[in-house]
Amino acid sequence: MVFPFHFGFIPFTLAEDGDPVDVFVLMDEPSWPGCFIECEVLGAIEAQQKREGKAERNDRIIAAAIESNRYKEIKTLFGPNTHVVDEIINFLITYTSFERKDFKVIGRQGP
Repeated sequence: MVFPFHFGFIPFTLAEDGDPVDVFVLMDEPSWPGCFIECEVLGAIEAQQKREGKAERNDRIIAAAIESNRYKEIKTLFGPNTHVVDEIINFLITYTSFERKDFKVIGRQGP
């Protein structure tokens, strides 16, 4: 599968799963691994992930690149332009199923 948006992490953070906090970055142009992208946080998808009966939180931050023209009108995960959030959620459910994980959205938070 191909990630529909840029996927990375927030440096110097630690999520409940022991990894840095995950972030989906909405932006206009392709990037490459290891680059730093200045973003505005739009909110978070709160999620629980199960594998082999063990559940853990695995939330995802959604952010837009500061220089993005395409996503500059989106300021929150709630509102008229939130179809992008639904696309991300559907992707995460499908992607994690290939890893034999059950991904369940338990909420959304604003910025």
